[in-house]
Amino acid sequence: MTDSQDRLVDSVVNSIPRSEKIVNHNIDLKDWRIVNLYKDSLWVKLIDEPDAHTVIKNGIVLTTTQAKGPYSLGEILMTGPDVKHAVVGSHILFVKQVGQPAHRSVDGYKSWFVREDAVMAVIEYVGTAEQMKNDITNQILLG
Repeated sequence: MTDSQDRLVDSVVNSIPRSEKIVNHNIDLKDWRIVNLYKDSLWVKLIDEPDAHTVIKNGIVLTTTQAKGPYSLGEILMTGPDVKHAVVGSHILFVKQVGQPAHRSVDGYKSWFVREDAVMAVIEYVGTAEQMKNDITNQILLG
């Protein structure tokens, strides 16, 4: 933020009496943009987890928490300065249990912050961009 933006935020926060301040820990970050990542952090769009409550798998409706496998497929949106092997636009496989949710959707998909050492592999699709889009739609999203 710029210095003037910092002063504006401070003036708004300080204009409310302390006894009336309530903290909302579920802040909506859609109007905020991610400017920098630190160290070996990656911001990843989860290709295999749309930002929806349910998915269809083999004709069965499941919540997204039930549909999780052991690893996730993601596309890198941004990298930190110490990232060595992954670049923006690369697709990666990483273990599901690592990282932190970014609490924002990107093109209808959830996004996460992951450290580079949690990435199992940088992967590349063998085929055209259209074939990759069809495979994601037909094999991963199953809907």
